[in-house]
Amino acid sequence: MFNLRNLYMDTAPERGAVCLLLVCTDFKGLQVIRKAAYALTRSNIFLEERTMKTKSYVKYDPGKNRIYIYMEGSHDVQEAKRLYNEYVKAIELAKPGFTVLVDVVNYIPGSQEVQEIHKAAAHYAEDHHIGKVARIVGNTPLGGMQIDRIVKHEAGYESRHFFDYEDAEEYLDLKPEKD
Repeated sequence: MFNLRNLYMDTAPERGAVCLLLVCTDFKGLQVIRKAAYALTRSNIFLEERTMKTKSYVKYDPGKNRIYIYMEGSHDVQEAKRLYNEYVKAIELAKPGFTVLVDVVNYIPGSQEVQEIHKAAAHYAEDHHIGKVARIVGNTPLGGMQIDRIVKHEAGYESRHFFDYEDAEEYLDLKPEKD
């Protein structure tokens, strides 16, 4: 069973339309809603998916010269822009060679528009001399795979996937070997 916060249905017979708004609070619920949306769009009934502001955040640790990003849920363009702006502010505080730890365990891959914002973030970080990135993907690496694909095609910095914080922190703490 999934957690469904709100269900709203409206009919507009003059337009022959039915509007159904579902607000879920967990990943399993969103999967169920997306499957239903796919079935409806195949029947020429169109749904618009909207998301709410998430608990995603960006913070900077000056002692480690490290940016921490936590991404959860499905981001719409507004939420992706909010996070991008937080990331830019953190990068402005960081010194060249900064590292980034990204937790995408609870992130659901976004739309093409959201991916474009992720691309811009990757370019911005690269232009500001990012060191390396550790991405925590947990047991369901789907969100991490989307971001990893963007980084590999759009930026040239080093990044790796991890299942837990300890291994990710250890990787980021390692200093590059000198030739």
